Amino acid sequence: MIEAGGGSKTAPDTWALNGKERQLQPFVEALRDRILNRFETLARKPKLVGVCGSNSGCGVTSIATGLAASLSEAGDLKVLLVDMKRGSGNPILGSRKSCSLMEALEGPKRQEGLIGPNLYLARGQESGTQQLVASPRKFTTVIPRLNTSDYDYIVFDMPPVDSVSITPSLAKHLDLTLLVVESERSRRNTVSNPESSCWSLRRTWLSS
Repeated sequence: MIEAGGGSKTAPDTWALNGKERQLQPFVEALRDRILNRFETLARKPKLVGVCGSNSGCGVTSIATGLAASLSEAGDLKVLLVDMKRGSGNPILGSRKSCSLMEALEGPKRQEGLIGPNLYLARGQESGTQQLVASPRKFTTVIPRLNTSDYDYIVFDMPPVDSVSITPSLAKHLDLTLLVVESERSRRNTVSNPESSCWSLRRTWLSS
């Protein structure tokens, strides 16, 4: 699937750098199957799926990356992984190339973000201008282009949820948002009452 830091495409079971990410593979594959079943009757594409955490460091990037890679191996699905947290450099994928989200939506330019068969990596910023697409106002203007793209799934690696997070505003535009909850570290108010953080969205809970 993906071999972090290198340029070659390897076997499906080597998408991660270390044991921690390797251990997640059965989990992300099961998660992939649940998502495919959930959207089985939804003909519209792409399906927009966000992954976020109740706090930083709970494995959101590992799960988002693994899920996107796993989806790209399910049949002939074309998948885009969007990093909404960093200007460049996915810690799981190392120094692999990427394109901006806007470039990923333009056929000729998306090849810069091709990191595996049917799998593309984009960052939430426009090249050159450094303008972040990862802002609620800007993201809203991009939604029509996302919904008319030819990807089957677009997976968003999103910032943690807190009182000033942009994630709830962005998540309102997605078909599904996965909230990763880390035992003994997640903030109680975010987990027990996500609506207090403006969570008006379709949501599934994960625990780590």
